[in-house]
Amino acid sequence: MVMLMRLVGRLHYLNGSGDKARDTTRFWFDTRANLRREMEDRKHRFDDRTEVRGKIAEVIRKVVGNAALFDGVHIFTPHTDVPDDAALRLVVLPPECRYARKEPRLAVEAVLDTVQEQSTGPHPPLLAMKNWSQKQTQLFKKCAYNLAGLDI
Repeated sequence: MVMLMRLVGRLHYLNGSGDKARDTTRFWFDTRANLRREMEDRKHRFDDRTEVRGKIAEVIRKVVGNAALFDGVHIFTPHTDVPDDAALRLVVLPPECRYARKEPRLAVEAVLDTVQEQSTGPHPPLLAMKNWSQKQTQLFKKCAYNLAGLDI
């Protein structure tokens, strides 16, 4: 059973379905390629470092656009290249520093490196955020809402 499952992962036209834990898995050959194997073959056609990363950066630039809320947008920029001034900047970490719920360490370390590096300069990040909130007062208006329900 284990050997057949390994073959399903390697062979293009061998397929399997069913419950692996109960040994009710069925195997068959098909004229169409195994979907998992086809996906892996297509993935290997692209270079992650150049093509995929470039496409991700392009999509993020379109989404962020001309972010009027920030004085600067830095996509996959090393923290040493981000200017150390009083402006509030959006820094997008590269995919290698991804955040995952089960393993947030990579993203947290990248953010701490950036903040600690920038906090030694003349404009600490917290001061920049305070100045930004004073410039963008329309974003911080307090509104009272008359919503039905319990007032706790």
